[in-house]
Amino acid sequence: MRGNRFRTNATDGLDLGGFTSPVTVDSNWSYGNGNGFTLGGGNGRAAVAHLVVNNAAWDNSGLGFNDEGNPGALRLTGNSAFRNLLSGFYLPDAAAVLTANAALDNGRDVQRGANSRSSGNSWDGKPVDLFQGTEPSAAEGPRPADGGLPRSAFLLPRTAAGATMTEQHPG
Repeated sequence: MRGNRFRTNATDGLDLGGFTSPVTVDSNWSYGNGNGFTLGGGNGRAAVAHLVVNNAAWDNSGLGFNDEGNPGALRLTGNSAFRNLLSGFYLPDAAAVLTANAALDNGRDVQRGANSRSSGNSWDGKPVDLFQGTEPSAAEGPRPADGGLPRSAFLLPRTAAGATMTEQHPG
């Protein structure tokens, strides 16, 4: 999944709870939902190793990124969580590998279990001024003529941690 905006849903922005095979979630935004990105492993809590790269979750009334009980080897790289009410990254059950992610002003920035690994994330080092901008209006505005995600300084990282807030195309 690439280049989507999941917004103003009463429950989850993106819910992978029905997927028992790995899904790549790349360069998407989820805001104003119950939860931003729910990375479950299908019925029976199957261990599914979803790949979650360069996504942003903000202003969700629940969780930004959550494992929904999925014990799989989730890989989250270069994602941003901002102002999610309960938690930015809530991964208590996953054998997650978290690299170069950023979290700021969430109820709790990160909650992870003993089977996860974390390196190069905003919570792994000294607190810094993470983002160039924190006003979402331009990002939440209309798409440009080329159909891509809107460009703005919103959540652009000042460091190596966080989403680039642009679609990353292979090649």
